[in-house]
Amino acid sequence: MRRPASCGVLAAGVLAVASVAALDPPLGLDAYMPISEGNPLTAEKVALGRRLFSDPILSADESLACSSCHDPDRAFTDDRSKAVGVFGRVGPRRVPKL
Repeated sequence: MRRPASCGVLAAGVLAVASVAALDPPLGLDAYMPISEGNPLTAEKVALGRRLFSDPILSADESLACSSCHDPDRAFTDDRSKAVGVFGRVGPRRVPKL
């Protein structure tokens, strides 16, 4: 019996889900997010992303990391009514969740 073409796609999707889950990706990067075949997700890339997310050197004044405002314990937002960014600038709204 010949399998439908969609079975191969489903099998590839299940394999991708299993391989992503094995890497323990960060919250918000779920197993169903598309990943380029030419640029596969690796444990090293997940570790680098975690480091960069917490590194303030990426901000204009090196005072804030992404995690300074996008707190994983608060659904990747903070408890302020308005965002406070680099150089103490206050934004017009809350920090958007990621």
